[in-house]
Amino acid sequence: ILNTYHHFDDLEPAERELRNSAYQNMLTFFHRFVAAGGKVMTGTDTGGWAVPGLGVHHEMEILADEAGLTPMQVIQATTRNIAEGFRILDQLGTIEEGKLADIVIVNEDPLEQISNLQDIKWVIKDGDLVDRTFSASFQNPLPRGGTEGAAWVRALSAQSMQGTEFGQPQP
Repeated sequence: ILNTYHHFDDLEPAERELRNSAYQNMLTFFHRFVAAGGKVMTGTDTGGWAVPGLGVHHEMEILADEAGLTPMQVIQATTRNIAEGFRILDQLGTIEEGKLADIVIVNEDPLEQISNLQDIKWVIKDGDLVDRTFSASFQNPLPRGGTEGAAWVRALSAQSMQGTEFGQPQP
């Protein structure tokens, strides 16, 4: 629906095979790197073609389902490791007394299946419950020059105009 990867649809077979081989090597590297004690950090730094929010979930699923990291290693790559990499682990990245902590509460255990992180029940930011329904006053935070952002906003708007929370099944 969101056409995130349509740029790769028309690759020649040789180019597709080369990219797939490189992708498999990358997955093997990530698995070995973490097994050797390395720390991976998630983040969709793709130059703007990944869908914000969903892109991180997709990356987390790849790390767990294809690179072989455990769900806890993936969660740490998305929280603790980033704070440690930016040298602010004393302020955030883990839930501890005295640290900043925005919290996402999900309906199912992400340690069982990392994709359960997308089934969001509540978001608490700065101590307040976040209203996650679509607002008619929503302003697109993405640059106006690209069509990728506009398509994402249209798809998000279409899904949520009925006042349903993101991640919740439609009635």
